[in-house]
Amino acid sequence: MTDFMTPRGHMAILVAKSKSATPFGEVDVCPLMQKTIHLLPVRYGLVENSLDPGADLAMPYKLQSRPLGLRMLRDGYLYVIDSATGLLSEYSIKDGSLEYWLFTGKAFKAHRPPLGDPPEMIFFKSSVLHVAYSELQWSVAKCQLVLDHASEREHFMQRIDLAPVNSEHIVAPLLHERHAKKWLAEVARDHDAPQQGLTPEENIPYLWEHPPLFRQTLIEELTSQVSDDHKSDFLFLAVRDDIGVMRDLANYQDKVVGWIDDWARSGQEEGHTERDYLLGCYIESLSQISAANLGKMALSTDDPALKALLLDLQTLPEPQRGETRQALLEVLNLDPVANPPPGVSDPDHPADLKAQLKSIQLGPVRAIGYNMASELEKAVELYDLKQKLAPADPEFIATHWQTLVKLHRKQDKRLRDLLYGARWGQRGINDLIDRPRMDAFLKAQRPKLAHWNALLDRITHDRLEMLTHNRFHRATWHYDANDLEQIDHALLTQYDCLKDLCRSDTANDTIVAWLNRNPHQSRSLFFTLPLSVQTELAAQFALFTNAGWGLLKSAPEWIEKLKTLFVGHLPDIETLPHATQVNATAAWGTLAPAVQWGVQQGLHDFMQALDKGQMPDIEALFRYLPKTFGVSLLDAARREKVSFQIADADDLKALGETVKEVQAKRRYLRSLNNNARRYR
Repeated sequence: MTDFMTPRGHMAILVAKSKSATPFGEVDVCPLMQKTIHLLPVRYGLVENSLDPGADLAMPYKLQSRPLGLRMLRDGYLYVIDSATGLLSEYSIKDGSLEYWLFTGKAFKAHRPPLGDPPEMIFFKSSVLHVAYSELQWSVAKCQLVLDHASEREHFMQRIDLAPVNSEHIVAPLLHERHAKKWLAEVARDHDAPQQGLTPEENIPYLWEHPPLFRQTLIEELTSQVSDDHKSDFLFLAVRDDIGVMRDLANYQDKVVGWIDDWARSGQEEGHTERDYLLGCYIESLSQISAANLGKMALSTDDPALKALLLDLQTLPEPQRGETRQALLEVLNLDPVANPPPGVSDPDHPADLKAQLKSIQLGPVRAIGYNMASELEKAVELYDLKQKLAPADPEFIATHWQTLVKLHRKQDKRLRDLLYGARWGQRGINDLIDRPRMDAFLKAQRPKLAHWNALLDRITHDRLEMLTHNRFHRATWHYDANDLEQIDHALLTQYDCLKDLCRSDTANDTIVAWLNRNPHQSRSLFFTLPLSVQTELAAQFALFTNAGWGLLKSAPEWIEKLKTLFVGHLPDIETLPHATQVNATAAWGTLAPAVQWGVQQGLHDFMQALDKGQMPDIEALFRYLPKTFGVSLLDAARREKVSFQIADADDLKALGETVKEVQAKRRYLRSLNNNARRYR
């Protein structure tokens, strides 16, 4: 189907233009035989699950929430340094294709109007290219930086060696046309089928894009750009766009959080769904044993047999441990009234149970009547219990059988009393609620929340991987900290890519650990510095982060050193316009909650020392705190013009009481949040 328009013109015309210029009847030349090659750039980006090229192509990294695949370029600029000529070429990008060829040379000017030539990326196959995508046009200083310094372009730009290219040997990021047809999202014909049980928005292709970029097209929209003399000598080039990936992941997280918020606000009246769900989970938790509670029983029980059972359960290898635990929980949480064992006279008993019952009936039972009936019922009960525990590890069941029977009977009585009343006339939980309706409601809601929360965890994992592997900071080096427009764009990009990343204790721990390895990245716009300057200043900044308690003891001297350290390298944010200062605060605010979390964790030993009436070791306290914390205090002292004095024992005691009170409230709040998250 070629009857549609594209940003480059009518598709039928583009299809015709993409064809080889070889006259009819003549044999086409062998591919990739010329000394030069025409490259068609695409990008790495998030794709649907059905378009995961990982098994076919080597990808720069893997993601858990969505596959990393191939997409058409975002609007922006593409820069290429050719080792054969030593020249840097600049192209503008529009609607997924090169729009203009802006410049090629070694001496750049600030104003670079389009050249008259077509924007073609044609290079000698003996070349080594260094390629980089950017949302903004580079400044003259950044262009000259990578032109003049091989170490800078090797570190910050994508290295592409064209020398190995031939018709047989092509490896990513260079791709044959057949690879692009199969895996390029805008061209591929395979897409995820709509899934049942999801919200309508979840089935929208590329729903994470803001603004939407995906549009279906044909490969000829790109191949029609190949020059006539390179129709058999072109390849696709997959360009790194880590900022695009991080933007998409952040937007994806916003979407999922939005679905959970919409769910929570839904119901007959706003908020009733979440209210009913939390109440249902609470009521259910009163009678049911969770996996966490089962593990805690080993610490709380005085029964040595039960303790041995639970400890042996923990030592089982997987998958036996998980299967056995699940079987135990299902049996212990089963409503004994709604799910009783079969009757003694049930005609559907298995043959071995029938034989066992017959043996009891014919055996030397001391008395008839009640005792025999009791023995028969007990035999059926134990047989039924063993069948329900069939998924569990057989050796474990055999070893702890008597303890399991005792535990089951104890839980059976507890459930009967709780659900149906312990005494005559006493009402149980199931008499006070519509239990079938509640169970059906929880059963319907749990899969949604489990799906969304698991997806959120995968997205968070991917975002943390991007951050802690320094992909954001290596992709934003090209912003010029001497240009106010670029400063604002850099700060807003940092906010967009890292917002709401500190959404869990695990995420906070990961970020604190990364900041402790890279404390210099806490300085606003540090990532814009040249690699050589970053290395030098990071070493000098380490003197501050390793000074510990000495920072505050000699605060005026350290404040002056900190003030002069970045002069000539980075702007003083406080001297910039108010809007830029707001952007800087928002950018750092994406990671600040993790630092606050790290401070709270570091204060734990401090609090223990105070509880024992000991004077805490302040130097040790600073070793446990995040490395950026001391410098943050210096920043605050300089900004607010405050000074520090050493506290006495009474001051420390008063501080300890205050901090303990705050920590207690934070722990309570965190427990409420954790419970709400678990019930979801």
